[in-house]
Amino acid sequence: MIIFAHLLNDASGSPRVLKNVIEVALKHQINCKLFLGYGGKERESSGLLGQMTIPKKRYYYRFLSPLLTRLALYSLSQLLLFCSMIMDKDARHARVVYVNTLLPVGAMLFGALFRKRVVVHIHELELKPHAFHNLILLITRKCADRALFVSKAQAETFDLSQFKSWGVIHNGYDPAILEPAGDRESIKQGFEVLMLASLRDFKGVPAFLKLADHLSEEPEFHFTLVANEDPGVVAEFIEKYARSNLSIVGRPNSTGPYYRASDLVVNLSFPDQFIETFGLTLVEAMAFGKPVIAPPIGGPTEIVDDGENGFLISSYELDSIIARIKELQSDQAKYERFARSAKRNAKRFSPEAFATAMLQEISL
Repeated sequence: MIIFAHLLNDASGSPRVLKNVIEVALKHQINCKLFLGYGGKERESSGLLGQMTIPKKRYYYRFLSPLLTRLALYSLSQLLLFCSMIMDKDARHARVVYVNTLLPVGAMLFGALFRKRVVVHIHELELKPHAFHNLILLITRKCADRALFVSKAQAETFDLSQFKSWGVIHNGYDPAILEPAGDRESIKQGFEVLMLASLRDFKGVPAFLKLADHLSEEPEFHFTLVANEDPGVVAEFIEKYARSNLSIVGRPNSTGPYYRASDLVVNLSFPDQFIETFGLTLVEAMAFGKPVIAPPIGGPTEIVDDGENGFLISSYELDSIIARIKELQSDQAKYERFARSAKRNAKRFSPEAFATAMLQEISL
């Protein structure tokens, strides 16, 4: 049996990847159980992991803004996770403890104490504050038998000599997004530029709004922002930032229809504020045969072949981004060449490639 541990359950990249890992295990008849952070107010099925039909055990966690309060609640959550695992028969008899992200240290400590194989799938670059990051990293290095990184660029930001063992597994896209789930083609407006992100400035949302403003007088361009946020947050954002050439939607049941209706997908994270460790939305876009624009740093550099299936451009270089958007919109032959290249490139990140690599890690 494998015990999986995760803290914050939403629709972001790390729970999406964990969902794929669990599906690999289930497909190969490996018994699984998920220990999942739960604030008590959200629906039982909320988030990507809450919807999975595997045995789950919840432990209390809430994210609050004040730093000291947040650290106190986090510490409590990890104590509860540790105790919950000790009292759980399945956890005590499990062979592997698979920890998703650096945060569930309670599971790492349990695994080390009970001599399990502890695998930590690291999605982050750095936690804040810095002292907290150092403490979590120290625990990880002491407890983890194997550290997995999502890209070479991410791995190289760590002192790899401090880990007992480590490897790189590029995230694979979820095959479910390719399944038809509604039709947006009928409401498509011109050349569709899509961005999927949380509504944080460092994710490049201000740059996306500026792109829409710069091209507001050219009706052949339309922009769509799919926000990984709760409905109330999205409603407030729409009220403040609505544009005639911009559609803003909150966390959909499936992102597939938005990729399908798009012509170009962008990741505009500001490279001096946030470095993408991978860039899952870029891989998903390519699976649909869509060219992409992404930062020239971090994980995207291992996904995008600049000038072949997309462009690596800093989000501060808006004039260059606009020029590339117009270029792809006006030159159909070039667009088709980029689209074919994107589709071919996506095979490197297929569910099959991900499953083969991950199975070697969880079946030892």
